[in-house]
Amino acid sequence: MSSVFFRKVFLCVLFSLAGWMAVAQAYKAEEFQATKLKARYGAMIVYNGRTNAFSFRIAADSIGTPENPNFLWVDGKLLQATIIPFVQKANYADLDEAEQKRLLEAYRKYEQSYFEKELNAKLKTKAEFITLNHKTMLLWTIEMPKDSGNLSKQFFIFTICFDQMLTFNMPVEKGQDEVGVKDVLTRTAESLELSYGKLYDLNKLYYELK
Repeated sequence: MSSVFFRKVFLCVLFSLAGWMAVAQAYKAEEFQATKLKARYGAMIVYNGRTNAFSFRIAADSIGTPENPNFLWVDGKLLQATIIPFVQKANYADLDEAEQKRLLEAYRKYEQSYFEKELNAKLKTKAEFITLNHKTMLLWTIEMPKDSGNLSKQFFIFTICFDQMLTFNMPVEKGQDEVGVKDVLTRTAESLELSYGKLYDLNKLYYELK
């Protein structure tokens, strides 16, 4: 894999998200701390905030941790999960489907514009709204430029968790099983669970997941 290129794209994600959120009115979002817990099926990623929490599961035979804490090797495939807080006050726990779609699509358009500017290339993409585990999400596929090293595509799934934008991302290497990569990403996003007003007991989970 072209790790240098993927790192460049990853940094684009962070900076473009920061710019997208900064255009709105200042608002102090809830802060979440991520914890990875080993489980009999693979791993569980838990985000505990001040009053709310959410989690997702990764089913895999092997899970490795690269230097960057936002990445995981899932059966040899690279998975990225990041959260970026909104900075505009709103009732994010009660957004209707239309408003969720509007925010997700606005974010996707900003991301595509930023990527194309940074990579100096017009990207061929496909976006569709999907419902996984009763949650509105946006599946976005990017066909990478020919000079992108070993990468042929990237899959993204965006969704809103409280006042955070949660992004799942997996790159596809040339010759890699595209369907398998997309399946891992979709199953991971589908396992997302939100806990309103209640934090996870990490010590209890540690023993329950064994």
